[in-house]
Amino acid sequence: MRRRIFLLFFLGLFLVSCQKKGSDIDAIPLPEGYFIKCKIDGVDKTFNIMAKATKLERVDQVFLSIFGKASGDINNIERINMGISSITQIKTGHYVENDPTLTYFIDAIYNPNNSFETWTMGSSSENPAPFTIFITGIDNKSVSGTFKGAIYNSDSRAIKTKTITNGEFYVPFNTPPQ
Repeated sequence: MRRRIFLLFFLGLFLVSCQKKGSDIDAIPLPEGYFIKCKIDGVDKTFNIMAKATKLERVDQVFLSIFGKASGDINNIERINMGISSITQIKTGHYVENDPTLTYFIDAIYNPNNSFETWTMGSSSENPAPFTIFITGIDNKSVSGTFKGAIYNSDSRAIKTKTITNGEFYVPFNTPPQ
């Protein structure tokens, strides 16, 4: 539980650090070939603005975060962020929500274009569509893979669900991992 809180804190700090001030021109799309895309409840989404990966290595933990915005409009806050926090090196392979080995935790956050909703992974071990990140390639320049699963939003009336399918990413590292 402490690691999950730490991961959420790390992802929150990362999101805040990714906020850009200034005009829409500052939000430059990815160079040719890089992308983050998926379907959310069957609707095609692309998050290629300011899209990047960040990897931090500490003595006992490695963090990987993948982030992208949907629009260059500074007033449009639609974005996605996925992350893996691991006690071992992050390499190619499957990373699944609520992994029983407790060697890693993953998280995912989707913000539609409004400030009243945040969609995140569920915490139930009985989730019929657990969030999954599959790293297909990782080196000092970029990371690629797929992702899918259910995300949730809880308001005062009920728990709502969205399903992410056909998720794919190939993004550069913000700075080369150390």
